[in-house]
Amino acid sequence: MSKLLTIAIPTYNRAAKLDAQLAWLDRNLRGHEADVDVILSDNASADDTPATCARWRDALAPRGVHVRVNRMPQNVGPLPNIARCIELSSSRFTWVIGDDDEIADTALPLVVSRLRADPDLASIVLNFASVGVTRYPRCFNLAHDLTGDGRDVMGELLLQAYWGLAFMTAQVYRTEFAQAALRAWPSGTANYDYQVFLTAFAGAQGRVLATRDAHVTYVTGENVYERDKRIGLRLYADSLEVFVHLHEGAGYDAALCRRLARRHVWGLKRRFILGAMTNNPLLTARTVGRAARYLAQLSMTRLKSSNQNVREANDAQ
Repeated sequence: MSKLLTIAIPTYNRAAKLDAQLAWLDRNLRGHEADVDVILSDNASADDTPATCARWRDALAPRGVHVRVNRMPQNVGPLPNIARCIELSSSRFTWVIGDDDEIADTALPLVVSRLRADPDLASIVLNFASVGVTRYPRCFNLAHDLTGDGRDVMGELLLQAYWGLAFMTAQVYRTEFAQAALRAWPSGTANYDYQVFLTAFAGAQGRVLATRDAHVTYVTGENVYERDKRIGLRLYADSLEVFVHLHEGAGYDAALCRRLARRHVWGLKRRFILGAMTNNPLLTARTVGRAARYLAQLSMTRLKSSNQNVREANDAQ
């Protein structure tokens, strides 16, 4: 019989951080062993990660916790490794967590209790705080826990801070919906903002719970997307591609996706210009070309909507 929840940890060359995260899991799994499976997906690490995975697999086995260790034959990059975690999950829900993210001791009991109480949820979005380069107490400004139609809840979160849906550790998915998202955009793992699509797609399949309180902490300035200026430049166009797929692949309202695109373009124009100045001209030209193409695709949705309205008006006469 499948478990309620799979907790999956994609990892690469961070054995010490993985060990600390598994210690958090060990501590908080007590009393929830019957509900939880674990997947550890090693992205071909060259450090002590294989030994760390094996040690924790053996340590948790006597408590009835099945730990599946997956090792990639070579480093495939972070997003394909995340996708592999979702593909391997056989539980009703999947929670993919970072090997170095700070998760409150209250988070796992909360997730399990809410999934038990409402097993038909499409997803849970855990609010999160930020420390490091950027600091804020909560990503999403919610007066209370928000539960409702997934498109409505996700639409509100997208408008507040679409990038918040890219924080992997803050998302718990109904597994079948996350797996359907992977099939809906098979090449999406090449897009650095793909996590936003995955989160919004899964949520659109049913009801979503978004928490008011923060249960996870994101450390800004630490991940590769923020350290590598070339990736930062690519993200400018990648986000726009995500908005196209939210409409075409996930069925989100075209007007919402156009609004997200406008805010993205104008809100990050200074960062884009500064990034372009520190990168090679070819990458800048490619990014501009891609951005223009996605903006044109979103603009076409306005024309299609206008033509549809004219046809409906003529049919009504």
